Amino acid sequence: MVLFSPINLVGPINASIGIGEVLRDFGHRVVFAVRSDWRGKLNVHGFEEEIIGSSDGTASDGSAKQKVEEIKDIFGSQTRLDKMIDICKILLKDEVQEVKDNEPFLQEIVERVKPDVILTDHILVIPSLMCSSIPWVLIMSCNPLSFQCGIDEPKLPPQGLGLPTNGDPKEWSRIRQLLDKSMSDGWTEYNSWLVSKGIPSLPQYKTIQRD
Repeated sequence: MVLFSPINLVGPINASIGIGEVLRDFGHRVVFAVRSDWRGKLNVHGFEEEIIGSSDGTASDGSAKQKVEEIKDIFGSQTRLDKMIDICKILLKDEVQEVKDNEPFLQEIVERVKPDVILTDHILVIPSLMCSSIPWVLIMSCNPLSFQCGIDEPKLPPQGLGLPTNGDPKEWSRIRQLLDKSMSDGWTEYNSWLVSKGIPSLPQYKTIQRD
């Protein structure tokens, strides 16, 4: 049995659905752990749904629509870099809070469902998955440059800015330093929380483990 635990965004969940359909057609039992705004939208594909949150709706906020509302005012007259800095701050804060809110519910789901393997499409480490002793696979359905949240690659530009691959590496380094600085406080708090859950400390300003 395969358990999918994607980030609560339309793109990653749709990508997971595509992979899940292939596994389903090969005869695998496929289960999705998702928030309540996805209730009833996955079982039509032949998947089982495990809703993250209690019956009274706890840990069911943080929908994709809410995330759009939070960042929509950023898209004004700022430079692309300033917009990206603001987006990084907001998304890191929101996604870390979502992981924390989901953690007890996801842990219960993993222990009860007992999957053979877990597939997660996320840019953050999730303790309940990483500490479960169950094999897990990281999916990265967004821009491949997003792997830089776990791996340093100075030969490629930072993600999210539309920079050309034949640009100036020194400028890329300067931009990365600005992006890292913008996430410093949020990253430090997140890393400390992970360590308290038994996860090894992450490389500085990275949000996923390299392996």
